[in-house]
Amino acid sequence: MADWNLHAVGEALTAAAIGSSDWIPAMQCAAEQTGSIGALLLPLDGRLPHVPYTTSVGGSTEHYFREGWVHRDLRVYGLHHLFDRGAFSDLDIVTAEQVARTAYYQDFLRPHGLRWFAGVSVACGEERWCLSIQRSIAQGPFSPEEMSRLAAASRGFGATAALARALGFAQASTVLAAMDAADVAVALIDRVGCVFRLNAAAEALVADGTINVLKRRLVAATRPATDAFDRMLHRLLWTSAPDALSPPIRLPRLDGRRAVLAYPLRLPRFGENPFAPAIVALVLRDLEARPRPAVEDLMLAFGMTAAEARVARGLAAGQSLDAVHRTLAISIGTARVHLRSIFQKTSTRRQGELVAALALLRRGPSTKRD
Repeated sequence: MADWNLHAVGEALTAAAIGSSDWIPAMQCAAEQTGSIGALLLPLDGRLPHVPYTTSVGGSTEHYFREGWVHRDLRVYGLHHLFDRGAFSDLDIVTAEQVARTAYYQDFLRPHGLRWFAGVSVACGEERWCLSIQRSIAQGPFSPEEMSRLAAASRGFGATAALARALGFAQASTVLAAMDAADVAVALIDRVGCVFRLNAAAEALVADGTINVLKRRLVAATRPATDAFDRMLHRLLWTSAPDALSPPIRLPRLDGRRAVLAYPLRLPRFGENPFAPAIVALVLRDLEARPRPAVEDLMLAFGMTAAEARVARGLAAGQSLDAVHRTLAISIGTARVHLRSIFQKTSTRRQGELVAALALLRRGPSTKRD
């Protein structure tokens, strides 16, 4: 223990957070600096196969998820110690005699040459991860002195989680902005299958009832479509399937309009950051959608204000005025005022005429976006 350099572990975690792409060296550093065989980093919510781990514990980690030991992990009974003290070990929850006759240790860990463990808290606000450090049977358990040092070090590891989390939010915002610019609806899904964020185009689909978000879960208009979406999401999040892209899911509408196609894909750069707020993107292609003119084009061609142009742009895409006001977060009264002005400036009287007039504008060469 005198040779431990837990400061180096913190630096390795920080380097991984900044790079957001290669966490394995940080796991290797944690193992080396604690005289252990290997290490992995597990989120306490949504413990998935897609977590960083050293190659030395690759076989056991894959076995852990593949054979369901993740759901029979006795170490969950020590998590209250993780919250209270910042670290805990096997001897906080079992005796050496219990280890000798417990399936988790004998049937799962022993064939991989593993036995002892230390869990170190890595926390960011209310969210928490566990740096799981693994030792062999011969290396023996972590001593009280070693656990004390790991608990002290855990307080500094929280800064790494906060940094990596912030960078994950920045990545998510970049994806949403790019999709907004391309008029593509997208929902970002977190590692437990909940909706993390929708862009404006996806919010419009919620506003018109095509999809819904209940208790942070995406719900389609029909139960079969929702079930198909849930199965696809489970496959992306909870299995080690190598392909990142799944076939589209058809999300039907109940009002006779054509369906929306949902294309789910795992985001590699997000998945490599264990602290990323979202790791799956659901691209939503609305078969009823029409191309929308740019706000700048509407302002130049018809003398609209920016607010009027945004309303006209939504109407040109086939949205109802109710959906437009919800998407733009303006009152229905304000939307109606804008609509009267839009009709006047475009010499139209109803939405169908407006859509036809704006369709002529979309045939021009402009490529500007709002």
